[in-house]
Amino acid sequence: MSKLLLIKTLNLMYGMLEARTKSDRYGDTTLVTGTQGLIFVIDSSDRARIEEARQELHRIINDREMRECLLLVFANKQDIAGAMNPQEVTDSLKLASLTDKIWFVVPSCATTGEGLLEGLAWLSNNVKSPPNVQKR
Repeated sequence: MSKLLLIKTLNLMYGMLEARTKSDRYGDTTLVTGTQGLIFVIDSSDRARIEEARQELHRIINDREMRECLLLVFANKQDIAGAMNPQEVTDSLKLASLTDKIWFVVPSCATTGEGLLEGLAWLSNNVKSPPNVQKR
């Protein structure tokens, strides 16, 4: 079962869509208009499903609501032997074909926290402030 979780803090909206199986796919989910950043977490040790992940990512990121969206890819499970490195993930997801997108791949390990701050800092530094929020 897929889940969409939206959290609003100050003037930022965070959303999470969890889709673990083919039946949980994005197709039935409505994206939030004005989304500025997408975090896509990939199991770097699961080479068998990388093509499915690529198809799902491209389906999501090419949605008209996501046209100005930044893409952060966490290449997760780097602690597992044989996990794809960031370049392999980049190639497998065909990120170079997303010529109109700004994207970043970060090697990560959710259990240790490795890479999480680096990725979130990149997203935070590159996302545009909403028009009604003024920087001080």
